[in-house]
Amino acid sequence: MNNLSININKAKFLTLEEHRQIELDAQRQGLDLMDLAAQAITDYVAQLPSLKQKNVLILVGKGNNGGDGVCCAIKLQKLGYNITVLTVFNKLSQHTTMLIERYKQLNGKIITKLPSDLSTFEIIIDAVIGIGISSELDSNTREIFEKTNSANVFVLAVDTPSGVNPFTGKVYPGSIKANLTLTFIADKPGLYNKNAANYVGDVILYPLTDLKTPSL
Repeated sequence: MNNLSININKAKFLTLEEHRQIELDAQRQGLDLMDLAAQAITDYVAQLPSLKQKNVLILVGKGNNGGDGVCCAIKLQKLGYNITVLTVFNKLSQHTTMLIERYKQLNGKIITKLPSDLSTFEIIIDAVIGIGISSELDSNTREIFEKTNSANVFVLAVDTPSGVNPFTGKVYPGSIKANLTLTFIADKPGLYNKNAANYVGDVILYPLTDLKTPSL
């Protein structure tokens, strides 16, 4: 089992800075947290009995959250799921672009416009904006989220529902509403803020690695 050592108190929520430090420590130790997160999402989706047709829509952002989504798309595609990836932004990070190319090699379907009928999908995975959100949503993103919210489709959020700050609980106008949030590394206080209650849904924590706290 891989271990990360960081001076934290497990009884408390971590700050954004502490999360980033863990990510840096993982990178230095050669751990691929993105792959681990994608595997956690894949494992959760794979055990859902409600996905009869295995039709999945994954909303993908430009950064690490989007990378989690594309990595998950690759894994689910290999398992025989009918995956559609919607890239919300025109410009993606270099790493997310690389993952998109890998997904294309598997004949993965990529779209840039939200379908008018979302009822063909059995689950929508929100991997657009992660825990580092710090600004309002643009009009195109808000429109995509509003249409998603109005559809009667189960929404799974990756780490935090896009538009919700998981540390402060601030909900930006037009945020996506999830039925379930899979959050990683450690729990986050904003996910339990009353302002975010209608956006987060149920919360499941996947630590991804064992965090060893030094004896005090």
